[in-house]
Amino acid sequence: GRKKCSSVSCGERTTGFLTVEGELFMCGANKSGQLGLGDRHNRNEPWPVDSKAFGSGTLAQVRQVACGAHHTLCVAGGQLYAWGLKGMNGLPGTTDMPGKPLGEATFI
Repeated sequence: GRKKCSSVSCGERTTGFLTVEGELFMCGANKSGQLGLGDRHNRNEPWPVDSKAFGSGTLAQVRQVACGAHHTLCVAGGQLYAWGLKGMNGLPGTTDMPGKPLGEATFI
């Protein structure tokens, strides 16, 4: 069914949709795995990112998403996650889907 969107982030050719339930949907270009779907296939319609990828196999609500040209960042379960082009803008070893968090999402 239809989902109620709470926020949207647009990258160069990628878009992330965050629902009021904390689900993340992605669509657009995926050459660098920036959609976080575990493959490199482009998507013309929003596809859900597996929320079990955030944390230790538990469902984690995504609170924020930011799409870049070839990478995506999000905050889920108080942790910062990144995926897409490795080394983009100084991001360490990112992949084509969420996995191990980069660290606690804190702000200076």
